[in-house]
Amino acid sequence: MSIQGSVDAQKSTQNQRADSLAPFWIKLKPSFNFLFAFSFLAVLFTYINFLPTTFKTSVGEKKIISLSDGSKIHLNSLSDISHHDSYNIKDRTISLNGEAYFEVMKGEIPFIVKTEYGNVKVLGTSFNIYNRDDGFELGVNEGKVNFSKNLESQDLIKGQILQNLSKINNINILEKVYLNYPDWKNNKIYCNQTSLNKICSEIERIFNISVTFSNPEVGDLTISGTINTQTLDNALSTISLLSQHEFKLNGDQCTIL
Repeated sequence: MSIQGSVDAQKSTQNQRADSLAPFWIKLKPSFNFLFAFSFLAVLFTYINFLPTTFKTSVGEKKIISLSDGSKIHLNSLSDISHHDSYNIKDRTISLNGEAYFEVMKGEIPFIVKTEYGNVKVLGTSFNIYNRDDGFELGVNEGKVNFSKNLESQDLIKGQILQNLSKINNINILEKVYLNYPDWKNNKIYCNQTSLNKICSEIERIFNISVTFSNPEVGDLTISGTINTQTLDNALSTISLLSQHEFKLNGDQCTIL
């Protein structure tokens, strides 16, 4: 046999083997495709279910969220809450950024709110939490709540407020000193020696404006009184009256003079 004949024979044998394997691979390939698609969908489904359910509000927006256990959360502007699918099954845990008023239905599973300052735990009651970069406040309207931070904890009862804490102790607990708490649910800002910086931050969240001070020291001034926030003009006029500083409003830019 010639060399060329030997090569042709080898190619013929290889082609025969490939032809014999082709039907097997053609049959097996859809199974691999199905297995890959199934695995991908399973991972995607697990990932989606692991993601928490989140509710958010934008500037000037308020929202009421009804939970599966009958509890209600009133969400203030620029705030968000989230919970996992295990809510009211294995736990009743909520994460909060911003401010919210809670009306919690009684249940065997403790209701827990997680904040960057600590955790609030109740069984069934009404309370408000302010949890922002500029401070923390926990106020109780009904029942009793427990606040815990690291290894320390403090119980609060109806009418008590816990504010701006670095370490939990009784000095941080204040009696509630104004009616219709919390004020934001009634379109008001209650001020008790509150700095203009803090008040104007709330005005920015409510009306989607930017507030600056002609003199930065003005922002450190504190005022006391009640500011009605139903309209921007009314709110700014009250701030001007209480602080004895005029303001200039140009579109969405406000300057406290």
